[in-house]
Amino acid sequence: MFTTRPGIIDVFGVASSTHRPASRAATGVERAGNASRRATVAGGLMLQVVEPQFNGPGDVVPILQWRAIDQPARCVDVQAWASAPATPVAFAQRGFEQAPGYAAAAEFTLRRTLPMLPVTVCLNLLDELSQAQDLDSAMRQVDAYRRLLVGPGEFSINLNVTTADDPPNEVQLRRIYSSNGGQFPVAGRKRKLLNRWTRTLFGEGRVFVAEGAPMLAELFDDYEHMAPLGLNAAINVPLLQGKHCVATFNVFGTRGCWQDQEILAARLLATAAARWVTPAPGLHYTLDAEPA
Repeated sequence: MFTTRPGIIDVFGVASSTHRPASRAATGVERAGNASRRATVAGGLMLQVVEPQFNGPGDVVPILQWRAIDQPARCVDVQAWASAPATPVAFAQRGFEQAPGYAAAAEFTLRRTLPMLPVTVCLNLLDELSQAQDLDSAMRQVDAYRRLLVGPGEFSINLNVTTADDPPNEVQLRRIYSSNGGQFPVAGRKRKLLNRWTRTLFGEGRVFVAEGAPMLAELFDDYEHMAPLGLNAAINVPLLQGKHCVATFNVFGTRGCWQDQEILAARLLATAAARWVTPAPGLHYTLDAEPA
């Protein structure tokens, strides 16, 4: 018998799909003692995440629609997908009587409108971090994945070392990791006054995204050290303990703006790094509420 697919044999049960994380999800659910149908659902849901361009409403899908008011039934058979500008009118204006084939449309749409975070890369990072011995070795691994997922630039973690002895509306930071120790040395300190950066991170516990050299120059006192390196965009993720920001996970880029998947990658990397960051003793800070 000739086959183009490998044979899979197991004494417990097998799960096979077009993407490794989906197969792992289904196998894990089944081996945890769940029914095969639950494993199938788990694998299918993972495929929606790692291969949205090939599954469900993103690709081949039959949709049966029925309205209770007038009770008409319609069937929509979706066989491909394309980006928003790829309308029949747009193709007609370019001399096409029909839309181009699936492969051409899919390649364009995948690269322009469905950028995906490599799930396998994230799984590898989590596996490697579990083997790290200390903060420095763990952050070197995080930094390697930061360059892969977010692109060129710099990365640092600043520990919030503010105490009750410091004035209100001020945050004292001490750098505990730097991808460029020569330019931004570890143990370097910063004093941050109340502005939209401190309010967003330390008051609201939200991610701050800065794009463009003018914005960085406004918010960062040490921008004169960033400019020669071509740094002109920043993602600052608060590492939270309860309602307090105990540290900031800082990514600086060189392209002037961020794509959505890059911001997501930075946030996921910050989550992975948080377990290695110990809050400073005596941490205490107060910020005035934003005026109504």
